[in-house]
Amino acid sequence: EFNREAGRMVPRPNIELVVKHLEMFTTERGTWVRPTIRNNCPQVISDDIHVSIGRVVVTYAGLPPQTDAPLGYAVGVPAADTYTVIVDYDRRITESNDGNNRCTRSTTGNCP
Repeated sequence: EFNREAGRMVPRPNIELVVKHLEMFTTERGTWVRPTIRNNCPQVISDDIHVSIGRVVVTYAGLPPQTDAPLGYAVGVPAADTYTVIVDYDRRITESNDGNNRCTRSTTGNCP
């Protein structure tokens, strides 16, 4: 966040976003993915969180604290063998661990 006193961007304490689960399904209208993101932070993250699902980018807004938040809709994606979801793919938010921001799966399930 921007710190006016310091005159620069500074990391927020305890910010941690995690890709927790991917739901995937196929219908006659195509392939769909719905990610679940966890906000491990003790406060609401009010900034928009950009999440990429392949070439598609979606936005989570107002992630509640210490909660798993499934996206409210499934995202249509091109058919593929695997799907990669990256939370905060553009690194707009400084976190304690960017290593758990990515999950690649070929079927519905929890991310490591």
